[in-house]
Amino acid sequence: MKHWLFLAWLAVAASPPLQAREDDSVNDDSVSAVKSDYFATLRSNSAKAKKDLPAGVQAPSMSESELQVFIDRCQKIYDVSAGEPAEFDALSQILALTSDPYVKPTSEKSLQAWRDCASKLFTDFIDDDRMATFVMNFPSPAKAKAEAAGYATKLIRSNNVAVKAAAAYLSLSQRADAAGDTPLTPELETKLLADLATFGQQFGMVDSVQGGTYAEWTKNTSYALVNLKVGGMAPEIEAPDLDGVKFKLSDYRGKVVLIDFWGYW
Repeated sequence: MKHWLFLAWLAVAASPPLQAREDDSVNDDSVSAVKSDYFATLRSNSAKAKKDLPAGVQAPSMSESELQVFIDRCQKIYDVSAGEPAEFDALSQILALTSDPYVKPTSEKSLQAWRDCASKLFTDFIDDDRMATFVMNFPSPAKAKAEAAGYATKLIRSNNVAVKAAAAYLSLSQRADAAGDTPLTPELETKLLADLATFGQQFGMVDSVQGGTYAEWTKNTSYALVNLKVGGMAPEIEAPDLDGVKFKLSDYRGKVVLIDFWGYW
């Protein structure tokens, strides 16, 4: 009898540490680990599909049930996080997963996860610097495009300088890109240059969502508008050729010259 009671006491006493280890496994998870496992699953599924499927047949890169595991992990990370930056990172990753282009989630569960995540971001982080990235691209599943557009308009009303700068940058960059395709009239060019100058004065020292500062982008964009017009005089280029001999672009004036800009990204 005493032996039985001792075993029962031992089983009860052992239970809390086992539960604690399970909780620790959740606490030890991270968004970076979720990303790593997600891409590992994509690679594994892709390799398996190439091996098992006939040539020309493309299978989904990941099932929605597989994707849901990663969404659930991010939700748990958010739930157990005591503060930053894990909370924002977990919510951002849920947005990306529920808008996954490889899987294209369609279930109501995935859609609700996106809605819950978007609501938390725009309630708790609307005036956070990191929301500036969503000005350029706010991930959303196909069924939530209209809702995503509504959230995008809320970003414009943010009190955060970085978010305001990103919103103004998006509008100006679209105008500048269009000018590269279709030359502007002198009046429209003058207006765009003036708007770029005003933007640079307001947000020049803010870090750009594309890298560098907005002052650098404003300077480079204004220079391109004035000096890199179709049909205009190309700016001087001076560099060594393949044999190491220095040359200038102006050395070839009057001749047909092909300049090839290339690189790796």
